Amino acid sequence: MALGTRVDGVNCIIVNSNLEEILLETNEKLDARMEINLTTEVMLLSAVSHIKKSVP
Repeated sequence: MALGTRVDGVNCIIVNSNLEEILLETNEKLDARMEINLTTEVMLLSAVSHIKKSVP
């Protein structure tokens, strides 16, 4: 990302969280298959913590 971003540029990362997969035929809940398996709250708290550490 750093190589593809202009100096002082901005990156926007869009992430889905708290997803639920349900098998339509049986209404069975499945384990959601995605790269980020965190709740929205945990992701936001982590992002805020990281931003606070990076701002002088």
